[in-house]
Amino acid sequence: MTEAVLLILAAAIATSVAQRIRLPAIPILVVTGAILAALPGVPVLDVERPLPQLSLAFLVFAVGLEFEPSRLSGQLRGALRMGLLQFVVVGSLGAILVILFGHATIVAAYVGLGLAGSSTIIGVRLLVERGQIFEPFGRLVLGVLLLQDLLMILGIAGLAAVRGGPWAMVAEVGTAILLFAVAYAIVRLVAPRVARGIDHDPEVQIIAALAVLFAYLSIAWHLDLPFAVGAFLAGVSLSVFPVGGMVRAPIAPIVGFFSAVFFVSLGSSLTLPVGRDLLLALAALGLVLVATPLTVAVASRGLRLPRREAIEAGILLGQCGELTLVLAVLGYAQGELAGGMFSAISLVTVVSMMLTPLLATDRMAWWLVGRLAPPTPAPLPPLAGHVVLLGCGRNSRMLLDLLRVSNPDVVVVDRDPGVVAALREDGVRAICGEAADPAILDAVHAAGARAVVSTMRRHADNLRMLRRLHRPGGPLILVRVFSDEHADALVRHGATVVSESEVAAAEAVLVAGSIARALEPAATT
Repeated sequence: MTEAVLLILAAAIATSVAQRIRLPAIPILVVTGAILAALPGVPVLDVERPLPQLSLAFLVFAVGLEFEPSRLSGQLRGALRMGLLQFVVVGSLGAILVILFGHATIVAAYVGLGLAGSSTIIGVRLLVERGQIFEPFGRLVLGVLLLQDLLMILGIAGLAAVRGGPWAMVAEVGTAILLFAVAYAIVRLVAPRVARGIDHDPEVQIIAALAVLFAYLSIAWHLDLPFAVGAFLAGVSLSVFPVGGMVRAPIAPIVGFFSAVFFVSLGSSLTLPVGRDLLLALAALGLVLVATPLTVAVASRGLRLPRREAIEAGILLGQCGELTLVLAVLGYAQGELAGGMFSAISLVTVVSMMLTPLLATDRMAWWLVGRLAPPTPAPLPPLAGHVVLLGCGRNSRMLLDLLRVSNPDVVVVDRDPGVVAALREDGVRAICGEAADPAILDAVHAAGARAVVSTMRRHADNLRMLRRLHRPGGPLILVRVFSDEHADALVRHGATVVSESEVAAAEAVLVAGSIARALEPAATT
């Protein structure tokens, strides 16, 4: 009881301090646990204790809640290609690295598998914050994360039975797959019906979610599966829309509480790696931060993924995740990982999770694009008084036709080579590239245009374009906005906004008409 009270108090204090000084909570929680462990007379707060184990179960449960199959819509092929290549390459490099440091094959298996997985919770949070969660790019990243989670869970199940030999590992993985099939059946058949009974009642939602979690934990225990498998599949069984959305909000404070308790316990169990363990930890961290983005960039070839989005996806996936911590705790509990190796894996995970929000920024992506992207296309011959259309997807072709009627001198910028090739066949001057790239804007002489019309979805891209082009006497800049909250900011930066609540073919005519009317004053001046 004393250990539980200390963990809860330490977690509450550390979380409060992190909020006050506006720093990420995880490092503060881990450091707090380390300080507690160093104090004389404080009982051991080891991660193998029941409360930390339960806390980790809630963390894995939250990961499973993000496993919604519908999020893979239209991106299954790309997610499989990118996810499998990244998982195999990074995992293999991690295993080779451990063997080169003189460790046993089983240790290499643990570390390689741990380095191959990314943080689903961090990835989803960043995609939501940027408004990319429902974009094709966001669905692709989510698909990779979900594939990684599934492979990690199967790997955890197999390694849990490693002492029983190959057949025991196969049996354990087979049992996990069978349980996953049951969870998926519940997702498709049972969960939507249950949702009708718990709608609009947060208390019932929490009770139902906890009942499902503990039911799966009990099943996993009776089947001799790791607790993480049961917790993850409990989340999967509740992930389907609308159940997942209903459960995430009320369960979030509980998950946050138990996550804080776990990270304090983790900090109390760690010792700073020294010597070869420290060198291995640094090498593993560098591998995760560098090899993952490079592998994702290679895997993106053939997917028609713009270079910047490929780089951004690699940065978003360039960290170890929650299931890596599960793997480390499992290896530590089974005696396969020594204390130094357990600390090294845990620290690599925590540090990489902390760095991702700092590295996965628009500025970093553009900085890397400037160094890794192919040369900018040759600029067009000098132009003036033309119209530049930034982005020409399916819903913008009608707009393009209308613009060409009012002003035949239209130049299009689009990041899809297929779209650019089709436009050129139709006699439209088009350049392939990122429309927010200053070099591309210069190549189409956007600063000397009569008007610039942006259909780019990303708010940050539109702001970047406006900072480049807005000036007295400059072009009229029209931006199609998909969110009212972004309209005010765009207007302040000099844009004329054309708002639409949904992008649909039926509304494209209205949008095109609004833009054409806004262009009329510019045409007469």
